[in-house]
Amino acid sequence: MNSVSKEKKSSTFKQHHPKKIFLVWAPASIRAENISRRLEAHLYLISYKFKNKIYFPIKYPLLFAKTFIILKREKPEIIICQNPPILTALSVMICSYLLGMNSIVVIDSHTGAFCRPWSYLKTLNKIVMKRAAETIVTNVELQDDVLHNYGIRSIVLEDPIPDFELIINEEGWLKKIKNSK
Repeated sequence: MNSVSKEKKSSTFKQHHPKKIFLVWAPASIRAENISRRLEAHLYLISYKFKNKIYFPIKYPLLFAKTFIILKREKPEIIICQNPPILTALSVMICSYLLGMNSIVVIDSHTGAFCRPWSYLKTLNKIVMKRAAETIVTNVELQDDVLHNYGIRSIVLEDPIPDFELIINEEGWLKKIKNSK
């Protein structure tokens, strides 16, 4: 077998790595950072905070528009969405439809998604989670709750022990903590 044939054969057997993104409508998420790093997914942290609360109603349309732009540019095959807010996953599903994408949507639902104020969106949560390829929860108790109250089977991905060497100080900067041994 000549070298050209070997090269062609090896490229045929290369694994396909789908393009993945993790979309979070918040300024930070350690869990999303850890998951995206392990899955080699590009993490998008999108948030808008207004000093004047009168501008609050435009927050979600802006987040939707930014989500649309990201999906149009990236064209990911797998999209992981942090919940809350469930509006992230809903927007991803709407944008994917509008863009003619057939992406797999996975929802990473945290305990806060099922507490106030987000618990008021229980019906929307149920509809969106049923349309997702998979729902991930943070613990077995939440898994049982989601099955009992929403009729949705989910998988548990518990949070790892945090890295205590890095913390965020009051100014929002990361600083290293010395181990006191």
